[in-house]
Amino acid sequence: MLAVGELFTLIVYAQLILENSRIYTIDKDMLEQIFTFLVKDYSAFALQMILSHENSAAQEEIFHKMIKKPVRDKEGFGRAWDSVYALRDEYIMNDPAQKICGISSFTKNVSCKKHKRRFSKSLRSINGTPSRRKKQHRSTDRPSE
Repeated sequence: MLAVGELFTLIVYAQLILENSRIYTIDKDMLEQIFTFLVKDYSAFALQMILSHENSAAQEEIFHKMIKKPVRDKEGFGRAWDSVYALRDEYIMNDPAQKICGISSFTKNVSCKKHKRRFSKSLRSINGTPSRRKKQHRSTDRPSE
């Protein structure tokens, strides 16, 4: 019955995404890609309900109506991929030593006396400026959809 909870949760997430897409001006291509995976997940949970539970004929019919194939837009996927890929190396993961020393990721340029090391914040600083990491060579190949 967890699949039913997942179905309801996806509806709420979709509503929140739509509401916030106007506030944060998310472009159409990105929104389409988000909803592509939401439709895939929603269909998978509906199928799980059909296959895993004893349902009445009416329930089966409703679950069958929930199964949809998302629209594939390769050009839109490419544009969304390019906009996300452009953000590579803008943000980096926390340094594992920060977790060992108990240093908050929101602390900037702090010292750990125990390990005699100096740490810099690895995520966004308080004023919103992203930290930069030395660029590494990465492939620009797009993943398949």
